[in-house]
Amino acid sequence: MLRAFGEQALKPYWFATGTPSFLINLIKEKEWYPPEIENLKSTLAIFSVYDLETLYIEALLFQAGYITIKDVDEELYTFDYPNREVKTAFIENMFYSYTEGATDCARFILLSKYLRMDDIEAFVETIKSVYASIPNILESHRDEAYFHTIFYLMVSASGAKSHSEVLTCKGRIDMVVEFKDKVYIIEFKCGRSSAEAIRQIRSKNYADSYLQQGKTIHLMGINFDIETRNILDWKHELF
Repeated sequence: MLRAFGEQALKPYWFATGTPSFLINLIKEKEWYPPEIENLKSTLAIFSVYDLETLYIEALLFQAGYITIKDVDEELYTFDYPNREVKTAFIENMFYSYTEGATDCARFILLSKYLRMDDIEAFVETIKSVYASIPNILESHRDEAYFHTIFYLMVSASGAKSHSEVLTCKGRIDMVVEFKDKVYIIEFKCGRSSAEAIRQIRSKNYADSYLQQGKTIHLMGINFDIETRNILDWKHELF
């Protein structure tokens, strides 16, 4: 607060006091799925373990202030980022760590703008350019989870209000990106087809939860190719 008053400006001062390098390296080392941070569920048992050989990422995130208690149901605790500043800054650090050495990763900052403007072509081309610039040596398992992780990190770090693995009564939506006047429902496939992804969104009625919000609903199917390490085909439709 003193820095904010001194500089007469609102900036992410809390996050700037220290970088979460240790946490990010641990997440990568344990191959932990970053999107799981949203709506993370656990009991209090993990917070009583301090053995260096058994470090729980959930406990470290909570103790360091990167997640907070969102809800309590008897002994089950639900966690989430405490605010948008922490989420955006933490995810941006993770994104740069996961794409270390990439030559075109800075373009991710435009992704939120392209979605707001309904410029889907520019959005997808930017995504593809980032994937293409990631060095091969940084990749371990090039499966749907790998592509999903990078996609989630770059879109979230761009400032868009995005959520991963959104639960519905018919299944889980891979990703949802929301704006004041529109919402994007995104389904990923790997080695299959974007048309199949769109069919899944429609057959499982993923859009039903958003029908009463008065927003334009966009459906996006994105199919990745393991060999080219990039988007093979994509499809966009209005609901």
